[in-house]
Amino acid sequence: MLDMFRNASQSWFAKILFGAIIFSFCLWGVGDIIRNYSASKPVIKVDDATVTSDGFSREYSQTKQRIMNSGMVALTEEDLKNIDIKKIVVDKLLAECVFEQTFQKYRIMTSKKLLYRIIESIPEFQKDGVFDANLYTLVLQRSGMSEATFLNAIAKDALKRQLTHPVSVGYRIPAFVKDMIVGEFDLKRTLVTGKVKVADMELDTEISEADIEEFYASNVDKYKKPELRDVSVLVIDYSTLSKDLKISKEEIDEYYEANKESFQSKEYRDFERLSFETSEQANKIWKMIKKNSAAIKDIKKKYRVKTEDLEGMEQQSFLPKIGEELFTLKENGISSIHNVGDLYYIYIVKKIEHADKKSQEEINEEIENILKSEKINTPEFYQKVKVLKNKIDDSFAAGASIEEVSRITKMPVVKIKNLAAATASIPEIEKMASDEATRKELQEAVFSTSEGQASTTIESHEVDTLSFVVFVDKVEKEHVQSLESIHEKVSTDFKDAKRKEKARAVVEKIVDRAEDSIKSISALKNARTIKVSKKDLVLHGKTPSKEVESLLEIIPDINAIMDLVASLKVGRAQYFTDNSGDFIIIGVKEAEKSSTSDPSFNNLVLQYIDDGAANDIEKVTYLALKSQRSVKINEEALNKMTSRLRDEDSHDE
Repeated sequence: MLDMFRNASQSWFAKILFGAIIFSFCLWGVGDIIRNYSASKPVIKVDDATVTSDGFSREYSQTKQRIMNSGMVALTEEDLKNIDIKKIVVDKLLAECVFEQTFQKYRIMTSKKLLYRIIESIPEFQKDGVFDANLYTLVLQRSGMSEATFLNAIAKDALKRQLTHPVSVGYRIPAFVKDMIVGEFDLKRTLVTGKVKVADMELDTEISEADIEEFYASNVDKYKKPELRDVSVLVIDYSTLSKDLKISKEEIDEYYEANKESFQSKEYRDFERLSFETSEQANKIWKMIKKNSAAIKDIKKKYRVKTEDLEGMEQQSFLPKIGEELFTLKENGISSIHNVGDLYYIYIVKKIEHADKKSQEEINEEIENILKSEKINTPEFYQKVKVLKNKIDDSFAAGASIEEVSRITKMPVVKIKNLAAATASIPEIEKMASDEATRKELQEAVFSTSEGQASTTIESHEVDTLSFVVFVDKVEKEHVQSLESIHEKVSTDFKDAKRKEKARAVVEKIVDRAEDSIKSISALKNARTIKVSKKDLVLHGKTPSKEVESLLEIIPDINAIMDLVASLKVGRAQYFTDNSGDFIIIGVKEAEKSSTSDPSFNNLVLQYIDDGAANDIEKVTYLALKSQRSVKINEEALNKMTSRLRDEDSHDE
């Protein structure tokens, strides 16, 4: 069935939607996405859609089972008493009915072609990145679900996507939904925030030695000292061997004669170059300057002559004919007119400099070093390298220390202390090895060589004449520090842990006390009140707000602030720890509609939704859609059924 669509392109919409669908499957179970409601005993009614008592009971049992098995450890019946399963089920079924009726009212449909394109983009149905029809059929068969049911599930999620992300899918959002979303973003919330400092907590009882010992035993891993190593690295620079190479006077004289020009004192000149588009213009100005060179500045200004400065120029920087003339002129001298391409130039000498002239002795020394470098690639030099390598190997084999090897070879040693295996980079090694590959080999040698042993020679990957030997001077094995040696630290850690535990208890009491959480936060000595809306947060980049800045001092991530504001109801609070480990509490005291409206903000909100930054937008859209539907919930029947289901579960236990 899917063959005709196999070559369809994978739309971005399909990719986004897949994540939502797979999440729904994992969370609710594939069979729960599509639900057929029986006609008897409706307990929830949204326009023409109903949920029966049987449907509620079935959903309740399945939801309870999912919750019990949702964590690493299954929840007990006692744990479930603190979870309002009835509300979770009612909210889920009610939302399904609201969206179903909305789809029908606005005749929102999804084509089969789009559905098949979505399916083809799902990795679970692909082999080597390409959709596989056989794999698709096999997965459906194993799940015990028909293709029609699966397509229906995807269709409903796709339809919901159109309502919650209208800009991205090109759907025209209903005006009442748009108004409610904008209204939600315009809502001014009064936030109350305060800090509970761990250090301010007073311990109720004296700390006993038994308390410290128990804390130490429970946190023994915290007091493990990692393996530490002291190493010495012999840096072998073979290029230093070239110093011992003999260079004769005849070789130096021969090199000088062949390269005499490069040792001559160089002359550098600065010029001002005047440029003209025609020879007539150039000739006119040239004659005026030659006649009255003192008036050059006025002439250039009057005739708007284009000029540019050429600094530090050598003769070979110019065309031969031009260079020859320019470097015979004296300072402030004026050249003849030179035609280059489509332009005509006049040069004025502004400055003449000569590089320091070297003595013949200095030149000879420079030539000697050049010739020694050239001899590095000769058999004579390689013989010296071989002798040095053998000397190093023999010395270490004979039990010589790295300091002794350094004295024998005249090669430097770099000492590095207290290196831990978890060290990401070692500054001393960063300095001595210029490339990553060599640094990696050196670091591996540091932690793989035994104590009192030298590593094999590590050749530089980048510098041919450089190599290294790592010698491990000392290894302090990983060990747990005794309580006696760190008694004071363990005692301090224990007190800090008790203070943090007490601070958390204070904070949780404030947050859990719904009826007066805000009053309790306001009573904190460092409490602050901040008025802010989601609109302020969205516009902060373009229109900075002092209130938002105050919030950013507390939570330095504007998206995290948006999530927090979206999740909190009036009278409720949340807490978190800051970088110092203290507890921050934020609650919503009140929310009021803004007295001013900005029509241009509507489009910005929709774009904000489309960017995927508004995590709570589906909830706001749902509330808007729900407000337009006729909703009836039989609370009495639901309460009786919930009580009966709990009794049945207790009886089964």
